[in-house]
Amino acid sequence: MPIQSTEALKLEARNILDSQGRSGISSAREIFTKAQKLDPEDPQIAYYLAWLDDLNYSLKDEPDYTPYGNGEPACQSASNRYRSAIQLFNEIQPKDAISQEMIVEIGHYLSNRDLAHRKAIELYSKHILTQDFDLSNPVTYMALVSRGMAYFWLREYENAGADFEQALKHKASNQGNCSGGHEGSGLRTVSGS
Repeated sequence: MPIQSTEALKLEARNILDSQGRSGISSAREIFTKAQKLDPEDPQIAYYLAWLDDLNYSLKDEPDYTPYGNGEPACQSASNRYRSAIQLFNEIQPKDAISQEMIVEIGHYLSNRDLAHRKAIELYSKHILTQDFDLSNPVTYMALVSRGMAYFWLREYENAGADFEQALKHKASNQGNCSGGHEGSGLRTVSGS
């Protein structure tokens, strides 16, 4: 029963965010917190709570808030903000598309905000780019390209090149079928085709 009610709570919170936007952040956070009490082992809930904290931070009405006295805002590192979600995903392999998208986003945060490229590579490799991954899945494709970028920033050019080559081969083989994007995924080329 807790799994069903937890899923219903997650859906309710996401619907509030969809319908109310910024004004629904507090309500959605309360619902996700309630869901977390029912299922503290759900990595999606941990992700949503961290993401809402990030969103709330970026939308603060006090853009000049600098608690450290050095003119820098109090943005928490992705490693700290998403620690709970990362730990739970390490315990529970993500199986659905939403969880895999969360892994890609966390990897982006680690690589871009913390410059923790190695952590991002480990996350992508452990949870999405496992043995026989399917590049026709847009999330898997994005994880491969993102891992390639992380390798690039670490100056591991051979590994980066291998990921980019694999992505380009897949892209070229699908060019006729998808017009530059993955069919049904909503991804399009710059021209909008």
